[in-house]
Amino acid sequence: ISLSASPVRLGSAARGILGAALASIHLAQIRVRRRCVCDHLALACADAENRSAINQSPEWPRWLVEVLAASKDDDEVVRMGGDLLDVQARHALRLREGWRTIESVAADFVDVCRGGKSVCAVSEFL
Repeated sequence: ISLSASPVRLGSAARGILGAALASIHLAQIRVRRRCVCDHLALACADAENRSAINQSPEWPRWLVEVLAASKDDDEVVRMGGDLLDVQARHALRLREGWRTIESVAADFVDVCRGGKSVCAVSEFL
């Protein structure tokens, strides 16, 4: 992936389509999930505005937590997903009320585990 250092600007229609795709990406084939996480990591690393847009999307971080749970046996997805969470968390903590991003990640991990969508135990995240 080759990205310039400029932010990616999406209109409301494109954000809606992206949101719908992200909400169901955990059901996709592993190669599609891998590509989605890889592309999001590249976007997040390219520009601070991209990181803000990712953190502000209604689907964040639920889609990534569901992808990680569905891809728990794929080391590449787990590594890139962890890197994306790290980049996004570091960005969020620089912002006022950024702790809410960390709180939402933890809540989504617990929710996904309780919802039976994963074999993880809730106690692993508490």
